[in-house]
Amino acid sequence: MGFGERDVEDLSMIKEKAIRMHIMFLYVIVVFCLVYGIADLYLGQIQQAWVMLITIASAGISYGLYLRKKYFLSKIWNMSTLTVIILTVIIQTGIDSFAFIYYIPLMMGNLFIFYGREIIAGYIIIALNVLLMVGSFLCLDHFIELPRMSHEMIETDGLMNLIGVSAICFAEVFFIVRVTNSISGKYIKKTRSLNARNQQLLSTLYTRDRMMAVMSHDLRSPVASLDSASELLLNGEIDRETEQAILRQFKGRTAGMLDLIDKLLMWTRTQTNHIQYVESEIPLSELEDMVKTICSLGSSVKNIEFSVNFSNVNAEKVLGDRDMLETIFRNLITNASKYSNDGGLVQIAAHSTQMGCCFRVVDSGVGMSSEFLNKMNSGEVISTRGTKNEVGHGLGLQLVNDFLSKHDTQLNVSSVVGKGSEFYFYLKIA
Repeated sequence: MGFGERDVEDLSMIKEKAIRMHIMFLYVIVVFCLVYGIADLYLGQIQQAWVMLITIASAGISYGLYLRKKYFLSKIWNMSTLTVIILTVIIQTGIDSFAFIYYIPLMMGNLFIFYGREIIAGYIIIALNVLLMVGSFLCLDHFIELPRMSHEMIETDGLMNLIGVSAICFAEVFFIVRVTNSISGKYIKKTRSLNARNQQLLSTLYTRDRMMAVMSHDLRSPVASLDSASELLLNGEIDRETEQAILRQFKGRTAGMLDLIDKLLMWTRTQTNHIQYVESEIPLSELEDMVKTICSLGSSVKNIEFSVNFSNVNAEKVLGDRDMLETIFRNLITNASKYSNDGGLVQIAAHSTQMGCCFRVVDSGVGMSSEFLNKMNSGEVISTRGTKNEVGHGLGLQLVNDFLSKHDTQLNVSSVVGKGSEFYFYLKIA
């Protein structure tokens, strides 16, 4: 009866544990028999020394079967041979030598090296060990004339056997703990890997569902409007002024769709960990110029006034990812513009605090209710229209939160209905 596995590495972790325990057991036997055989030669017990030599040869045969991947035969041969050899030592030395207690580590070994369907064979050998141990102690002297050693030899031999059994049991326990910890470590590593894959799968499913929701609503509506408008243009039954108005709507719709697609792609990449955080020391002046450029490219439909002030920072550099910070500021400024009224003011400022450099984006727009604010702070993605009926899809702030989390910080929001909102976060000072 064999397994027929091609390689030990192909075995399951439980099988690997049993195989490794068997090999450790062989090593313990060989080392013990060498030491015990030398002691027997020193004490003049030549017969026992020969038994130890036979035991080492038997362990060699078992190891040869293991190398041929006959794992089950290797175990059966080793444990059966040891059972016979212990009985032989008992007959040679008598009950007073305590040689029968070698069945105890042998039974321990059987419990750990047999598994699955093999466990039946293990239980049979253990039962045989118990019968031979108890039988040799109680009955063997009645059937076989066992040798009678001198009192000094009995004490020496008994002490050697007690020490030997203790040493084997200690070695077995040590290797059992060592192999078990190794296997447990593999299980833990495998479990962590499975958990990470599970989280990635859940993230992928969430991304897919979110993208489908956005595309079915925020992409389909403008595409349907563009389709209707293009039909009007193709018919040629509209005046020049209406045609220009439709083309302006085309421009606005396509710009919005491009912005949405860009955010969708970037958000998808963040969810699948395809965007890596690369930290560097960024001069504050560079950040200020970046923000001013974003403001200058902002929509002028509402005549929004932008104020940028980074002069209250007692540092020259902050730590962060340039590309991510650009996306963060662009989305926050766009969001502030979206909810500001005509001629409104959007302030982007920075100042030093004990927590680092605080960046604030403040608008004087419509503000948010406490209920809306609580939903947003809880991580719920909410989409609302701006003061000029600008379409929102909720991905802008989601991107901001994702990127800020990579900076070990978060977006904080305070707002008053009718007075405006303030978005702020902290960055580490270089």
